[in-house]
Amino acid sequence: MTRRRALKTMILRVGLSVLALVLVLALLELAFRLLWEFQDEDIRMSKPSPRRISAACEYDEYLGWKNRLNIEIEKSYVYGKEIRKVLEKTNSQGLRGPECSPSKPRGVFRIITLGCSRTYGLGANQEETYAHYLQELLSDKLKRQTEVLNFGVNAYGLDQMALMFEKYAKNFEPDLVFLQLYRPNIDRIQYDSNWHTPKPAFTLVDGTLILENVPVPESRFYAIDTWLARHSFLFASLKRRRMKIEQLRQKKRQSIVRTQGLYLLASKILGRLKQHTDAVGVPLVVFVWGSGRKLIPIAADTGISVINLHDFEEVLPWIEIGSLDNPPPIRHWSAHGNRYVATALCNYVLRSGIAAPAEDTTTLPE
Repeated sequence: MTRRRALKTMILRVGLSVLALVLVLALLELAFRLLWEFQDEDIRMSKPSPRRISAACEYDEYLGWKNRLNIEIEKSYVYGKEIRKVLEKTNSQGLRGPECSPSKPRGVFRIITLGCSRTYGLGANQEETYAHYLQELLSDKLKRQTEVLNFGVNAYGLDQMALMFEKYAKNFEPDLVFLQLYRPNIDRIQYDSNWHTPKPAFTLVDGTLILENVPVPESRFYAIDTWLARHSFLFASLKRRRMKIEQLRQKKRQSIVRTQGLYLLASKILGRLKQHTDAVGVPLVVFVWGSGRKLIPIAADTGISVINLHDFEEVLPWIEIGSLDNPPPIRHWSAHGNRYVATALCNYVLRSGIAAPAEDTTTLPE
């Protein structure tokens, strides 16, 4: 009897402890929900999920993750003190944009854009991405049907962009490939995971690129993690803060020597990408902007065409009209900023003569 009574007492204590813990968590969750709209912007940024494999993305054994097909998700993003609803849609190919097929229609000038969330259009509607604006501008200027296929995926590194072309994009018969490049794209190539989600990674062995972590391990338990991030403000906030701390630690570990090695690795990856674009006979153009001009040698050393957007469209008049970036914590291109990017790229296409106008193939703008 004594042993049975002791067991009952222990079970009761454990039950009360669990109940107390649940109540504490419930109170904390309630507090976060009450304070969320006025104070904690990070919580809003982590919804619907801080993971790359989420409602908008799915596992890919070669890329780590890619956009889901045929999604239509309304998300809420913070714009200063306001919350703006954005509709994110993908077509049957997993691209943000109108329906398309790998086979290019006759007479169409087709551009592929490779990039991360800047190209995908984080915080922007489909019709506010630079790919959409560029398609409109070139169709009008060239007087011929133009398609700009958006292969941007959130949180991609340069390695995943290159592999995206190898695995999928090259099959879409492009006439031109644009690759959007800035420092975070390069920082991400040194890790075999990003935001706690596995990804492929290249290493250099005696000057030779070696692809590792492929097939990419499928992340376990992400369904539970994603569900909690979507439904618990407390969990989403703590998760995001933990990720920020981890990324800050990673940055602190980088040295000047490490950065030099990183740039060499990035140059090799771009060289590999150029080999694949050359193999299908399509020009590859890397574009940078602002402080990204420091990255130009990385691509230039491989013989790739590199352009600075500011050389093809003066930026100050645009800034005087409005901000090119959305306010913190989004900090990605606004609709106005995406128009600027599209205008600069359009000017490059026209001046380079890569695509001659349909009505007059002899006259090109200065």
